Amino acid sequence: SGRCSAMLSKLLRHEFRATGRIMLPVYALLLVSCGGCTLFGRLLGRYPESTVLSVVQTVFATLFGVTTFGMLLLTLVLMVYRFYKNLMTDEGYLMFTLPVSRSQLIWSKLLVALVWSVLSTVLAALAWMAEISVVGRENVFSLIAQGLRSLRQHLSGNLTGCAAALVVLCLVSCLVSFLKFYAAISLGHSFSNHKVLLSVVFYIGFGIVTQTIGSIFASVGIQIDISPDFWSSLPVTQVFSSLAWAAAGVSALLGAAYYVLTLLMLKKRLNLQ
Repeated sequence: SGRCSAMLSKLLRHEFRATGRIMLPVYALLLVSCGGCTLFGRLLGRYPESTVLSVVQTVFATLFGVTTFGMLLLTLVLMVYRFYKNLMTDEGYLMFTLPVSRSQLIWSKLLVALVWSVLSTVLAALAWMAEISVVGRENVFSLIAQGLRSLRQHLSGNLTGCAAALVVLCLVSCLVSFLKFYAAISLGHSFSNHKVLLSVVFYIGFGIVTQTIGSIFASVGIQIDISPDFWSSLPVTQVFSSLAWAAAGVSALLGAAYYVLTLLMLKKRLNLQ
């Protein structure tokens, strides 16, 4: 157990270093563009007739918007590409000779992808709230705090538990989204030809299957005759919390299926030729 943890830690450190060389400069660019947009936005508020300030602020605003959405897209693409490049190309020969299990290889990619995804999302949200505060002349952070206090006063039930359920749902959904890519890539590369094309086909197929199953469950749920009084008697937070936990559980089961499929493909049918 200790040796497994040590090997997983080494894999995580290596993966963070490799991805950090790309992600950290992007985060720095986001901070620069956000700071420049905020600074010149405030200056423009003081001197609204300045053409130079208007042009510079427009440049920084454009750079900020492109950097924000580009960062989120880059996070997804980079994490999926790292899995593909390290395990499905010629690098796979080296990776599979390391004294680590297939599951450790998967988890090292998965945990790093989760950390960068959460960090990118949080930074993007904070940056946009800061920009909205400047443009709208309102402190968005204080408005959010007031909104949360208002919710706590007017909603009955455990608001903290509801928030925790939503956080868990978001984290599980993030993991499942990457596992879906991993499973499709692993399955596609178990064939000799057209590996990338088949990976795309399997990814689309997974989406169709999960949507179909979801539609079936939804239609079955609609057919169940539950008295409206049952839902109206429950606190709103409890309803949302129950739905969030249920969705997280279903997502976890789906993620487990993707994980098992990925693990089996890496163990049994991986074709690096």
